[in-house]
Amino acid sequence: YMYIISEFVFYVDVTWSSFYMDIDFSADHRKKLTFEAPWDFDSSMGNRPRCEDGQGFYASNIVPDPALGLDTINPWLAVLAYEEWYQDIVREKWTEAYDSGVFSRVCQMIESDKETLTDEFKKNYKKWRNDKLKFDFEQELSDEERSCMSEKQSAEHLLEWTKNRIAFLDSQWHLNDK
Repeated sequence: YMYIISEFVFYVDVTWSSFYMDIDFSADHRKKLTFEAPWDFDSSMGNRPRCEDGQGFYASNIVPDPALGLDTINPWLAVLAYEEWYQDIVREKWTEAYDSGVFSRVCQMIESDKETLTDEFKKNYKKWRNDKLKFDFEQELSDEERSCMSEKQSAEHLLEWTKNRIAFLDSQWHLNDK
């Protein structure tokens, strides 16, 4: 699921940091490469000027990184993602997750939270001065996110981006004909 999660959120750090794998070579272990828990999503989901429309693939491709001034790639995913047997697994796992309704629930949660968490958003702004920080880092934000002037607007942008991303990936990976 790590590859699917990485593609779904357009996980920028998959190419250079905050992305960990390990393997246990002890006698009683399967000696399988394991992708560790995903984290550090501040640069994902349409927040940065990459994949602003929710289209395309990222996790297994060479991607220019304007902030670093170089191209980046995750070599493990670049090899795996182009193997048909791996894509078969991805399609199976995506279809299972999609058909379970997990992506619909994510969208429902965003929709609900933008209304129910309004007071919490205000507390967050007051404590962390996100409004000031936003302008300190605005060169790193996508045009859409930079134009948001409230958490509610950001949530609306996130919801639209998420729906576009789900539609794109579902069109690529869903096993059933629609």
